[in-house]
Amino acid sequence: MYVGELKEIDNLIFSGKGREAYKALKRYLKKEPASSDANAMLAMVLAKHKPKAAKRYLQKIENNAKIVDKTYYYISMAYALLGNEGYAKRYAHQGLVKAIQKKDRNLVNNISLVYETLCDYKRAIKTIEEALKLGEYTRGWHNLARFHLKSGNLLEAQKCIDRALLLPPDPTHTPQLILKGEILVQLGKYADAKECFNKASENDPEHIAGYYPLAKMYMELEDYEKVIECCDEVLHKSYKSNIARLQKDALKLQKYKLKMQKKREVILEKELRLKSKKYVTQAFVHVSKKAIRIISASPDGRFLCVLKKDGSLQMFQYFENKKEWKEVWNKKFDKKIRYVSSSHDCKNWFVATKKELICISNDGEVCGKIKLPKGDVSCISSIGRNVLFAMGKVLYAYNYRMCEGGESWKFSFGSNIRKVFVKRDKAYVLLPNEIGIFDSFGTLITIKQFKHRIANISISDNEETRIGVFCNASNKGLVFVLDSSGKTIWEQNLPFPPENGCISKDNRKIAILSLAYDIYYIDLDISKSEVDESIVKIGQLRVSPLAP
Repeated sequence: MYVGELKEIDNLIFSGKGREAYKALKRYLKKEPASSDANAMLAMVLAKHKPKAAKRYLQKIENNAKIVDKTYYYISMAYALLGNEGYAKRYAHQGLVKAIQKKDRNLVNNISLVYETLCDYKRAIKTIEEALKLGEYTRGWHNLARFHLKSGNLLEAQKCIDRALLLPPDPTHTPQLILKGEILVQLGKYADAKECFNKASENDPEHIAGYYPLAKMYMELEDYEKVIECCDEVLHKSYKSNIARLQKDALKLQKYKLKMQKKREVILEKELRLKSKKYVTQAFVHVSKKAIRIISASPDGRFLCVLKKDGSLQMFQYFENKKEWKEVWNKKFDKKIRYVSSSHDCKNWFVATKKELICISNDGEVCGKIKLPKGDVSCISSIGRNVLFAMGKVLYAYNYRMCEGGESWKFSFGSNIRKVFVKRDKAYVLLPNEIGIFDSFGTLITIKQFKHRIANISISDNEETRIGVFCNASNKGLVFVLDSSGKTIWEQNLPFPPENGCISKDNRKIAILSLAYDIYYIDLDISKSEVDESIVKIGQLRVSPLAP
């Protein structure tokens, strides 16, 4: 152990006061220039930003010099930061042997950080487990959880951090709560992660604590308004360069997202109408004569996935400059494919077989696989980092970027799920007589029940989300307009049974398709007494089947 002035310098280094430690070491080395302990400390302090100076101080340490056990940590960490793996592991091993002999738990803990710096997480885990054998402590379980997280073992990381939270705080549980939140984000459990970050902020209100990881989580979920709120909260207290940069990124992305939404509307209206003969002909130039089972398009309209009856899956990309579709890849699966769908970010595709759900990138690479429960997948969608799929009466949510994380959440309904729609970070689940609404964390907002069978629903792509619900009642029909929380804001009886419909972008008109393929529209701004006269027939939909 260090004594006197070296002990004070050691405390400065571990409390993160690098500049003060540097000045103190320079003063100490003027008195004792041959001190191996002080040279090792200074080499580690300088290794990251001044590698040449760090190497000079390491050369001053004599091979046979008698040094304090903890100095092995400083020497090995200095070599690790300089990228010299051989010397780093050599001194780390020597320090570890001495630490275990003397039962020095803190030194064993510090040596594990050397292996973490070298990205040797297996050795880091083994080393910290040796420290925990000498006695349980909060920081040890915290470090073990962090090593498991970096090595990709999320479930073990979660167990370790839960164990750390059961032990006395050191001095608070703020770092443990933040780490647990980061693990839960990787597992796709956003609601639980949000709770952890909020608790961390409550424990440490004068510091950024949980705000920064919470802002990063919202950034990942593409909820840029919440990112800006979190950043404002921190910048109001004190200026932090990383949080300010995150806020600027969020503002840029928010503007970009609005532009892309407008662009996507244009693409969907003009360039990817599957009923348009021009583009359908271009797309099917590349398709073989095998019969087609499923066609699925990405939300931005740039990719088209075609599943044929022989089990092969073809991906096409639309090139706007050339105004044509080109084949990107062609795969054949051994198992029968039951469903194909695109992710909301247009970067991945979900292919459901009887036993597993496969995540495939636009390049054709398999990103991950999820073993499915028993049953048939009726529909697939995605929200945040979760893929949603329905099997009978149960809605499942799995993390598709870290498939080994397992199930994020699930919800059981009283009847079979027909479809799942996702708009503006909310999921709308269509059942025969009900609509369930969930947020991106998997929290149920409401279940709206109707007396009659729902033919279909339509959701407007507007800041004030409106849901059009079309119900069949014998030879007549009903239409409802709900807000995003499921509250009814408008309803009307129809003289005909509806098949489908949609709400205009400005939420002022609603178009309805009857079972006889007649198209009507209603102005939602007029008073209720005038509605019957405003149901105007604007024509009939001509349906002409396309041969594959």
